[in-house]
Amino acid sequence: MILNVLPHQYVVYQNVVVVVVVVVVVVLEVEVVNGVVLVVVVVVVIGVVVVVVVVVVVVVVVVVVVVVVAVVVEVVVVVVVVVVVVVRAAVIVVVIANIASIGRFSNTKNTTTNSNSNNTTNNSNTNNTTTNNNNTNNTTTTNNNNTNNTTTTTIIYNDEDDNKQKINKNKQGRTRLS
Repeated sequence: MILNVLPHQYVVYQNVVVVVVVVVVVVLEVEVVNGVVLVVVVVVVIGVVVVVVVVVVVVVVVVVVVVVVAVVVEVVVVVVVVVVVVVRAAVIVVVIANIASIGRFSNTKNTTTNSNSNNTTNNSNTNNTTTNNNNTNNTTTTNNNNTNNTTTTTIIYNDEDDNKQKINKNKQGRTRLS
């Protein structure tokens, strides 16, 4: 029965040393029979029954103590396992709470520097005196700055009729575009 309850603790019984004290009384009777000396040895064993009873009682007490200690150890092991499980669960809850708070309360500030560049475009219209048609290509300057930037688009174009420059001479002989 004990081996079924505590199979890992049967080794304790192998270390029990039982000291049995047996009192042996040797009675020597010397008789002379027909000139021959006979020695009769009578051995009386005293207290063997008493010693056996005491040993049985001691073994029973030791077994009971071992069973009680084993039960206490098993209860302590169960308590330790429960405490470890509770501590691990608490650690997991704290870690999850920290992860949730990081996602909820971290204000990640993406600093975007909006450079409002004032792009100064100097449109110099050079009036060239020519008798030919001046077909000026359309010049488009687009400055795109991605974030809140000032985009200046300058389109210089001349229609074909506007490209015909007329040369008028005034009284001083200077050339003037009209």
